[in-house]
Amino acid sequence: TDRGASSVRTLAAYLQATSGSAARIEGMDPKGALAQQRAEAVREALVKAGASRQQVRAAVGSTSKSKPRVEVVISTK
Repeated sequence: TDRGASSVRTLAAYLQATSGSAARIEGMDPKGALAQQRAEAVREALVKAGASRQQVRAAVGSTSKSKPRVEVVISTK
């Protein structure tokens, strides 16, 4: 979506501009089937938008909610 693409560009710009920052992309799916694929897709979109591959990690998050989604956790040193 346009909103998702805008969010990816904004986050990639933040990661580029903020020394020592990193993002953990957590894919979540109550059935578990697509969680890693979701996280990897967002990671690749961030790298394509300019974030360093070393700054962005994809992971499977835990969920008790019924809606598949991706959450981003930002850390700075």
